Amino acid sequence: MNFLQIYLYANIYILFFWVFYKIFLNRSTLFQGLRFFIISSFFASPLIPLLQPGIISLFKSSQDTLNSFNPINFIYNYSGIARFSDGFAETRQIADWNKTISILILAGSIITALYFLYNHIKINILIRIISRMVDIQQNRID
Repeated sequence: MNFLQIYLYANIYILFFWVFYKIFLNRSTLFQGLRFFIISSFFASPLIPLLQPGIISLFKSSQDTLNSFNPINFIYNYSGIARFSDGFAETRQIADWNKTISILILAGSIITALYFLYNHIKINILIRIISRMVDIQQNRID
């Protein structure tokens, strides 16, 4: 299983956990349990696809494994890209698409992480400002 398949399956599992949360746990007041569910679902989502091939191989024959779904081939086959008649060129074309998609996913992940870090720093600064204002107000009262 390559990186893109793991990434795709991890996102599917995150979506599954989010739908489960929205349907069954959204109105719950057990905040510590909800926090544990959310954090553990984000850690479990990329790990489940890594465990999946071992579990699936117990129930599938080798022929079924060869015909299993590959999202990269699906995207390549239905994207309208001109195909080369040479098998080597076709393999190189698929590899180039794999590399391009991997770079786009990595860039999106880095941008998202930087955006999260930026917002985290803004919230910490806001908390410091508010706590200083509360301290000043408390000193005026005393």
